[in-house]
Amino acid sequence: AKLYGSKLIQNVIEGLTRDIVMRQLNTIARECPVVSTTHDEVVGLIAEDRAPEFTAWMEEVMRSEIPDWAAGAPIDAEANHSPRYDK
Repeated sequence: AKLYGSKLIQNVIEGLTRDIVMRQLNTIARECPVVSTTHDEVVGLIAEDRAPEFTAWMEEVMRSEIPDWAAGAPIDAEANHSPRYDK
C-alpha cells in the first residue's frame, strides 16, 4: 500500500483523538457503566432520573479532560440522553 501525506496525517490525528477520548472515557466509567464506544463517541448507561444532570456532567468531562500535551487543541463536545441508542 502506498503511503501519502494526507493519509499519514489522518492516521496521526485519529490516534491522538483516541488517546484523548480514552482519558475522558476512564473518568466517565468511574461514574456509570460505559456500554459502547465508537470513534469519538462514548455511550453510558444511567438511570433516567439522573440523565439530564449526568449528560451535562459528561459533556463537561469531554470538554475539559484534556492531557497537557493537547492543551489549546480545539476540542468541543455534545452530549444527549435517550431511552435507546440513537445517532
